[in-house]
Amino acid sequence: MNMQIQSVGPPPELHADRVVGEMMRHLAEQRADMWEQLSREVTAKNDATPAQQKRLEARIRNLGVMHTKLKTGKRGKYEMEVFDMSGWDQWRDAAIKPLDVVPERPWLALWWSRIVSSGNGRGVVDMKGGLMALVTHHALSRAAQRFGARTVKDMIVVADAIHVAVLKLIADRGNGWWKTPSHGVPVPLVLSPVTAVVVVKQHETRKCLIAVTVHGEP
Repeated sequence: MNMQIQSVGPPPELHADRVVGEMMRHLAEQRADMWEQLSREVTAKNDATPAQQKRLEARIRNLGVMHTKLKTGKRGKYEMEVFDMSGWDQWRDAAIKPLDVVPERPWLALWWSRIVSSGNGRGVVDMKGGLMALVTHHALSRAAQRFGARTVKDMIVVADAIHVAVLKLIADRGNGWWKTPSHGVPVPLVLSPVTAVVVVKQHETRKCLIAVTVHGEP
């Protein structure tokens, strides 16, 4: 999302918290059956050529995922990475679903999935993935205030900027990407013309990262 947030002064903390909660409800509703739809798309057997695979990627993007990365191939062979986010209930340690009550201070979950089609007429498609990172409510609220997010649309842009920053950190770290020093790793966060830093740490119990706070650059 190449968008800039226009605002007059940062929103107060209470408003930022309210926008974060509204985004969680939006994500839960938008993604209610997204993964079922995605599964139907990748098993529809209309992906034999690179052109068809690119059209499949476009349809998957239209489902509402944040980012995709496609490696095309011949005779139905391809690989695709899908990146998305959802609300996270830190008390239940689980994703927020449409019928769930959004907790008072919800977190954000950043997900990664990999789709591999073996092609060559076998029609075998393997899908796997998992949790890349969690973003605390404190970090979301601070980011909303820092970047002046006043609407759900604004907040999704901010959340996606955090998503992109985490993806870059993971790509730079390679194997053992979830391991960090105890004080965390500062990662640049930019939504022009405003800049900030998101502090990312290793999760205490999960093989993933956790973004704990956002602050202005020194």
